[in-house]
Amino acid sequence: MIPPGTVRAMAWELAQVNVGRLRAPLDSPVLADFMAALDPINAAADAAPGFRWRLATDEGNATAIRAFEWDAADSVGVIVNMSVWDSVESLSDFTFGELHRTVLRRRREWFAPMSEAYTALWWVPAGERPTTEEAEERVRHLRKHGPTETAFTFRAPFPPPEFTLRPGADTDVRTIAEIWHDGWADAHLGRVPDALLAHRTFEDLVRRVPIRLDVTTVATVDEQVVGFAVAHDDELEQLYVSTAARGSGVATALLRHAERVIAANHRRAWLAVVDGNRRARRFYERCGWYDGGPFDYRAFTEDGTTVAVPCRRYVRDLG
Repeated sequence: MIPPGTVRAMAWELAQVNVGRLRAPLDSPVLADFMAALDPINAAADAAPGFRWRLATDEGNATAIRAFEWDAADSVGVIVNMSVWDSVESLSDFTFGELHRTVLRRRREWFAPMSEAYTALWWVPAGERPTTEEAEERVRHLRKHGPTETAFTFRAPFPPPEFTLRPGADTDVRTIAEIWHDGWADAHLGRVPDALLAHRTFEDLVRRVPIRLDVTTVATVDEQVVGFAVAHDDELEQLYVSTAARGSGVATALLRHAERVIAANHRRAWLAVVDGNRRARRFYERCGWYDGGPFDYRAFTEDGTTVAVPCRRYVRDLG
């Protein structure tokens, strides 16, 4: 837990992905100059102010990584560049600096023109490394919705999310219950036994929140609770964010905090994801959790009984 009375502001870094549809195979003479430029450009990026990380194989680049294959259209194939920087300014300085611009000027020689967005930027908690699956989701979001806080561009940037983490308080109980109730219904209706539904009303959750309030952390924006996590013993019991906060980094920040709490006493954390909740499963897998297999989770009710809920046991090694 965060010590009572303290507030932790989140630190952020900028993730970027750039997609290119190839005009010819990588070993083609058409792309010879591009391939020759990769190592010098990557070395310059690694040494650039504000650089944090880039996607690469053991060969030092990302040309062999399979991602965005659905986006190839009628091209030879797709290659992807992903990196993390300390700010939009640092990334912009490198991207539009003289060395990198020599490559940008020749983009149309090597890559097919794209009418869709092919570069997306988004904020990640400091130290977080995005996956190609997450990058694909961000690009899809940008193409569908245009620049938003979920995915944006150099021309239309968004500032880092502004929220803090703090211990749950008595005054948060009903707001936590509201977020829990809405999120639980979204994730579980039609996927859990009917016998459990009568025990997951809003008022039921209002009575349950105080039971774990001492191990509850909330995320707030402008002092309004927008998400919460409950880490009890070695289990992450609950993690929910409001609908408006989805895609903002709140869930990831709460998850990473819960991992640190559990790691203080355990080398492994676990949680239950109900069968059929693919969105949650993708989220945890992106964050480094793995599927430990099916099991029946014993969901408690107010009358002291339990209901067996078919779930997947997700695990995260912490030590």
